[in-house]
Amino acid sequence: MANGHFSLARYIQSTMNQRAMFIKKISPFISLAYRHGLFLLITLFAFRLEKILYIQLNLGMKEWAITFLPEVGTVLLVEVFLVTLAFILQSLGERTHRIIFHSSHAFLYIIAIVEHQFLMKTGTQIDISLISYTTQHAGELSSVIGSGFDAGLFTRIVIAVSCFLLGWQATRKPYIHTHLKSAIVVMAMLISPFLIGLSQPPGGTGTPFSTRIFVDFFFPLFTQQIAQAETQAVPQAIYEPPHLLAQQPTRRPNILLFVMESSRADVFTVYAPGKEKAHTPFFDTLTQHGHLFENVYTTVPHTSKALTGLLCGMYPQLQQRISESDTTAFPLRCLPRLLHELGYRTTFLQTAKGEFENRPDLLRNIGFESWKLQEHLSEGYQEVGYFGLDEVAMIEPTVDWMASHTVQPFFATLLTVSTHHPYQVPGMEEWPAPNKEFSSYLQAIAYQDRFASRLYERLQDKGLLANTVLIFVGDHGEAFGEHYRKQHDVVPYEEGVRVPLLIHGPLWLGPIGRHKGLRHHIDLMPTILELLGVQIQGKLPGKSLFTTEGHDYVVSSCWYTNYCLALRQRNWKFIYHYGRQAPEIFDLRNDPYETMNRINDAPQDLQSQAWHNMLQFKASVDEYYKTFTKI
Repeated sequence: MANGHFSLARYIQSTMNQRAMFIKKISPFISLAYRHGLFLLITLFAFRLEKILYIQLNLGMKEWAITFLPEVGTVLLVEVFLVTLAFILQSLGERTHRIIFHSSHAFLYIIAIVEHQFLMKTGTQIDISLISYTTQHAGELSSVIGSGFDAGLFTRIVIAVSCFLLGWQATRKPYIHTHLKSAIVVMAMLISPFLIGLSQPPGGTGTPFSTRIFVDFFFPLFTQQIAQAETQAVPQAIYEPPHLLAQQPTRRPNILLFVMESSRADVFTVYAPGKEKAHTPFFDTLTQHGHLFENVYTTVPHTSKALTGLLCGMYPQLQQRISESDTTAFPLRCLPRLLHELGYRTTFLQTAKGEFENRPDLLRNIGFESWKLQEHLSEGYQEVGYFGLDEVAMIEPTVDWMASHTVQPFFATLLTVSTHHPYQVPGMEEWPAPNKEFSSYLQAIAYQDRFASRLYERLQDKGLLANTVLIFVGDHGEAFGEHYRKQHDVVPYEEGVRVPLLIHGPLWLGPIGRHKGLRHHIDLMPTILELLGVQIQGKLPGKSLFTTEGHDYVVSSCWYTNYCLALRQRNWKFIYHYGRQAPEIFDLRNDPYETMNRINDAPQDLQSQAWHNMLQFKASVDEYYKTFTKI
């Protein structure tokens, strides 16, 4: 019996000794984590507070506490990981682990600053894939990156650097370990994943301002929620490169395609609804004598991708990389190439810099014979925004090109730039302040309208508009925080993907007026081919704007890879966020501004069909491009 008591005592003593040794070994690491984690948490709290104040959430005491929980969970999880790593690799020595802890936290502070600054500027969560893209294109994006350096960024850097230095200094002081604080490791392991999951702020806003800091930054590395669902969607053959059949066109009109940068439909007076309108008298006048299409959607709300949809009659690759500018593989036959085969002259003009996203190679792939970019235009015009000149710089080169050889019909495409962020109208010496961006945007839309009017008058004076089809279309829309997102790249809502489309021309186009039905950028190419009276061998996913009633549904994809998809079917709008936030469904008939998510009460059969159509679309586009490039 005594031996039994002795054995039990030895066991207890041995256990206590092991526990004491464990605590002794882990104590320095907990000290590092505790101090650094505290000041990292202060930084994240400051950034979270700025988000909440920006979106003006009206929160009670309990809601405030819940809103900050994701930061608590994130910091706990980070510190648990570092403590566990240090304990496993304790043979490296305390000095080495101090370096690891300090450098790891410095890296986290950098991520926190970059992510928060980008979010406040764009309303969009930055992630590692976008950082990679920006790094690869740093030269051409230098002016865009420079726009992020402002007083807000300086303040955030001061906060972060101060907290990091305080955390670094605190870890140099002796820290007395207690059993209570050692329990932090176990508690953190249990509760931190749960806390991070509480990323949606009270009120169910579902905004990107409820970001799961660091988790969203690395989101593309460890999950793609679409993968499993996509495998269940059977790809369809939606495109075959078109070739002209042996025939002459029945008509040979001139075609002027006027692509309006960042132009959303609802700010034009002729479109409704819209809370505020731009002054567009020229566009309004043309509408009275032309064909206005009411519900038109872009392929991708990013210019290089949108140009592919407009000019090639096919969806671009649904990925961030501008593969359309690659010289090795461009598997589309586009409208300029086909028109050239029909005897047309073709050209493209823009006042933006050609180096941005390698525009010359994109234009070459699409099939333009010639182009004029900023570097080819006169330097006597004001620079506007990051990379453009006053649109007026395009007027004389356009007139000269059209008048240089009038025997052949022409196809000319013009792309504006003043309406792009930061919405600097010529005559404005500085970029608009953030709180004046929307009013400046409306001024830019109005200026674009005046430029179009001046160009029209010059062409008319030169007699270059006879038998000419004029097409005005937005490449994509623009957001100003309606859904807490700004600009356009990842805006699947109406302000980002619904664009104006107006066609004005000869009487043989048919009775003027408004055209309903769901329309898409990819409809432009089959429409023009039909107007010319030519037939093709191949397959295009678009439909004629004039002889069909439109699509059963249309789909748009955000620019960032696997970020969001939007489908409109009848008056319902479906948005899929690839797991970053809950899916959304809106009833556009009763809720045109997409303010109320109807995910819980929309008809189930309609939901099932919409999600299937959306995923099948994605799978079908991906399947086509897989033959040529690695997605």
